[in-house]
Amino acid sequence: IAQNLIEVDFTTSPLPFQNGAFDAAFSANTFYLLPVTAQEHVITELNRVTKPGGLFAFNYEPRRPGDLGIRFNDATLNPRNPHSVITYALEPERVRSILAQHQITIVAADTRIVARKLAGLPIQFETLICRAP
Repeated sequence: IAQNLIEVDFTTSPLPFQNGAFDAAFSANTFYLLPVTAQEHVITELNRVTKPGGLFAFNYEPRRPGDLGIRFNDATLNPRNPHSVITYALEPERVRSILAQHQITIVAADTRIVARKLAGLPIQFETLICRAP
């Protein structure tokens, strides 16, 4: 399988693939590292490169009410920590709005609370499996 995998920088626009190039596509554990505008771009690009009727999946950190949507892990405590990152949360309503704008159907959704290894703070991730129109 490894020889068939292609690594892509999701922050480029557009992704270097033709429309409908893949039967299925996914992005795992990357969204929370991208600013919100890049997250929206990746959703639309996953849809674009997936064949009509094909599936694509991604997970993201839902933004909670009263939340700024930006998380700082150990970087706020130890700026020299090489594993420090800033993470970004996206509003679930905004995700569903983006999907609706592109006539993308949610096939399955799963929300889990996990412990962030670096900061030790409980966070929530939602995984969506979507069908391209």
